[in-house]
Amino acid sequence: MSTARRTTSARRRTALNLGRLLALSSMVSVVVLTQSGAASATSTTNFAPGVDYETGNRPVSVVVGDFNGDGDPDVAAAGSTVSVNLGGPGGSFGPATHYEGGFELRSIAIGDFDVDGNPDLVVADEYGDTVSVLLGRPDGTFGDPTYYPVDVTPTAVAVGDFNGDDDPDLAVTSGVNDTMSILLGGPGGTFGPKTSFQAGFSSPLSVTVGDFNDDSDPDLAVGDSAGKVFVLLGGPAATFSPATVYSIGEAQEFNSMRIALGDFNGDSDPDMAVVETGRAVWTLLGASGGTFTTPLGYVVPHATDVTVGDFNDDSRPDLAISESVGQLDVLHGRGDGTFVNLTQFPTRGGSTAVAAEDFDADGRTDVVLTNEQSPGRRSGISVLLNPQDITPPNTTITGGPTGPINQAPTFTFTSSEPGSTFACRVDDAAFSACSSPRSPAGLADGLHTFDVRATDAAGNVDPTPASRTFTVDTVAPDTTITGGPDGATNDNTPTFTFVSSEPGSTFECGFNGAFSDCTSPYTSDGIGDGEHTFEVRAKDAAGNEDASTASRTFTLDRNPPTTSITSGPSGVTGDSTPTFGFTSPEPGARYECRVDDAAFDACTTPHTTAELSDGDHVFQARSVDVVGNVDPIPAAIAFTVDTVAPDTEISSGPGGLIYDRTPSFSFSNTDGALTHECRVDDEPFTTCTSPTTTDPLSDGEHTFEVRGIDGGGNVDPTPAKRTFTIDTEIFRTGITAGPSGLTADSTPTFAFATPDPNSTFECRIAPAPFEECTSPYTAPEQSDGEHTLEVRATDSYGNIERSPAKRTFTVDTVAPDTTLDSGPTGTINDRTPSFGFSSADTGATLECRVDGTAFGPCASPYTTAPLGNGSHTFQARATDAAGNTDATPASRTFTVDADDTAPKTRIDSGPANITNQTSATFTFSADEPATFECSLDAGAYSACHSGDTFGSLDSGTHTFAVRATDLAGNVDPTPATRSWIVDTTPPQTTITGGPSALSLSSIARFAFTSSEGSSSFQCRLDGGTWQACTSPRTYTGVHLGNHTFSVRAIDPAGNTDPTPAVVTWLALGLLPF
Repeated sequence: MSTARRTTSARRRTALNLGRLLALSSMVSVVVLTQSGAASATSTTNFAPGVDYETGNRPVSVVVGDFNGDGDPDVAAAGSTVSVNLGGPGGSFGPATHYEGGFELRSIAIGDFDVDGNPDLVVADEYGDTVSVLLGRPDGTFGDPTYYPVDVTPTAVAVGDFNGDDDPDLAVTSGVNDTMSILLGGPGGTFGPKTSFQAGFSSPLSVTVGDFNDDSDPDLAVGDSAGKVFVLLGGPAATFSPATVYSIGEAQEFNSMRIALGDFNGDSDPDMAVVETGRAVWTLLGASGGTFTTPLGYVVPHATDVTVGDFNDDSRPDLAISESVGQLDVLHGRGDGTFVNLTQFPTRGGSTAVAAEDFDADGRTDVVLTNEQSPGRRSGISVLLNPQDITPPNTTITGGPTGPINQAPTFTFTSSEPGSTFACRVDDAAFSACSSPRSPAGLADGLHTFDVRATDAAGNVDPTPASRTFTVDTVAPDTTITGGPDGATNDNTPTFTFVSSEPGSTFECGFNGAFSDCTSPYTSDGIGDGEHTFEVRAKDAAGNEDASTASRTFTLDRNPPTTSITSGPSGVTGDSTPTFGFTSPEPGARYECRVDDAAFDACTTPHTTAELSDGDHVFQARSVDVVGNVDPIPAAIAFTVDTVAPDTEISSGPGGLIYDRTPSFSFSNTDGALTHECRVDDEPFTTCTSPTTTDPLSDGEHTFEVRGIDGGGNVDPTPAKRTFTIDTEIFRTGITAGPSGLTADSTPTFAFATPDPNSTFECRIAPAPFEECTSPYTAPEQSDGEHTLEVRATDSYGNIERSPAKRTFTVDTVAPDTTLDSGPTGTINDRTPSFGFSSADTGATLECRVDGTAFGPCASPYTTAPLGNGSHTFQARATDAAGNTDATPASRTFTVDADDTAPKTRIDSGPANITNQTSATFTFSADEPATFECSLDAGAYSACHSGDTFGSLDSGTHTFAVRATDLAGNVDPTPATRSWIVDTTPPQTTITGGPSALSLSSIARFAFTSSEGSSSFQCRLDGGTWQACTSPRTYTGVHLGNHTFSVRAIDPAGNTDPTPAVVTWLALGLLPF
């Protein structure tokens, strides 16, 4: 674009058509402000004159960051170059350092793309169709730019983490394609290829990132030249919802629609301020779910950009607006989403962008503007510092009441700043102008607060008014006696307590007529028996005196009562909580009791003591009359507590099995108990003496019990016991050992017993006669077959057991025979041969072994463990149910001679991993003589030979497998495999960036891509030879004339694009850039 065209366009952009703007009022709200603002305005802003610094030509976008880490903010601007001015002390800046970024830079943004803690920059190149990334260094310098292709004519760039991977991503608008391009960040500050989409934009010119719906996914706000704002809510993985569109102005060719974010109404939802170039600034207040309210417009002629900051230090966001006519406007926020007090400051002409920061570290927000070239001045930035007085005065109350008063108060006060004015109030009334001294009148009784605040000459109001609290009191206090004798008492120096209805009162006391100053509690001097009167009156802090004296009349009585015990134990008692009765002749007396040396405690008659320990004790009771006189000689009674029961022991008597129906028992106790009680089984206890003999008892189990009772009546709770069993009949014999069922023993042995150790026994093998025997008993030799042993006992009384114990058994002494039914003989190649075997004896178990190892349980058929080559012997034997084992196991000898090692197959040669050949030849071999089978692409295996060729292969991935089979028939279980790709499709080459058809520059830069990743490229200029190249490709020194640039891609399979991409242009060669 020519210089003349830019100038004309700039003038057209800055022209104000107020009539057309006001015509929008049927759809939106428009506010026209004068420089003085509204009546309810907050304090205004005061900027110092701007200080200018040179940059590159035509700066149109600006960002602020600390590029060298020294704590002073630095400035970067985008124009013909990227210009960086490093900040210094007091808001000063050094000379600009310039960096390449493209042909015509329209937008600049800041981020830490390589996550090294140093700020990086990204700029949008409007003519180069790229974004350029400059990585920052710790010293504030930047590396060479890296170019990333985007859609045609990128107009704005913004930074956000759109896919949540902590690597910053880029959002870029295209003014020609009407698209948004997203470039996802990767490691080391790199970015992936663009992903573009349309959302209804018409020449989008600005983009801003924010979280409008508070879901932690970044959202986008886009402004286009049609006067619309598009809000795209972000989702996971860099996705965005369909746009919500807000119309705020009219379409115009150079409408920048720049957007700034802030919380204008304090509701924590982001709000937007949008510049409609040359006409107005619009605000859209954020609401729930990422929506915005109806736009509100403020007429600002020549507006070009807007930023947000608190410029008047009232904790409310304000707007700073750059103008193209050399002026900075400030709209002051009211905290409710509206703005007032349009304040203007002169700047250099042609301001195009504005940013806010505290450059001089004084706690106040300053601004920086970019300025296009004007007569007598080069392009650059202007820095306006904010030095206004924002310190409020401090107010001090120097005189006035702080406590109770009974007249109108007077206050004096001062300010820390001379020339201040004051505003006063009492309680919650509104502040009103006042001067020192100040005397509020007509105050009601009660607590009041006087507040006063100063306002200095700059209009700063003391935010913490001085305060003084006081009490107006014209009511006399009321006095109340709260403690002291009333009626009868025995205290001849009684104490009284009293209070006033008003805290802080003083008192006067009178005893029997005379008053003097006193405090509560008050104790009188000694007085005699008889009636007396105490009086007291209060005086409050305001001097009001109680006219009605409080009084208390009482009578003194000091004669003590007497006490008598009327009931209760004496001597020994088994009751550990005894009860006592007592009395006093004094009417209305109360009592106090104690046991032993414990303190006296209140009690009533009768009184039961707490649990007492065994031993001697004394109980005492005393009476106390109604005035508190105590019996000086308490009534007392002594007693002994014994709660330990005696322990009873049986010293003799039967236990276990006896034959005596009237057994005798002897017993005693540990406490010398006076009496004993006995019983047998569950009969009631009756008195008895030691020794005692039971009544006749029946056969069976019985229990004898005895318990002692001591002199305190304590009964042994755990009587002594003795359990025994009477058996006057025969005992039962039990056979405890010996065979039952089958046995191979023809002279078996048996054991037996009875409960009577004195019993004798008789045995027989039926039908033989009984004969004397002892346990154990071995039977004489028995023939094979079934037999029965019988045993009977005779007890010590001569009783013979009528039903002998019996045990039946069967003798079997014949061993089974084992037969081998199947199995190998001679030489075999099976390392795990199987054998079949059996026994004619039903129920027999079987055991096997190989080569003389120990026999172990087995079943037919039986397969051996793997055997080595050589001679082996297999044996099997049977054991019948009686335990007879075959003495001549069945046996089979054989020889193992086997080869079971599979061969190993290997592929010796084949095609490359990627090839454009449609046939493939493989050679292969094995580690031993073998034949081969091959499979292609998981097909069935078939016989093949090394060096075979496989043709007619389609494009795509193929897999070849081969396996060997050795002479013993062993097949390789892990075939050798080889995979490769056949690619016969050439790539397509696309030129994505280059000079316009008519170029003033002698430099030509081209960007290009291939339809296949990892392709290489060849370039040529004006029909020259093809040479290897990479994107971007830059040619310098391009002379005047028509030129042709060609580029073709070569994919990894060697396919070359047969239709290279070509671009032609006319170079005038006038400019060196």
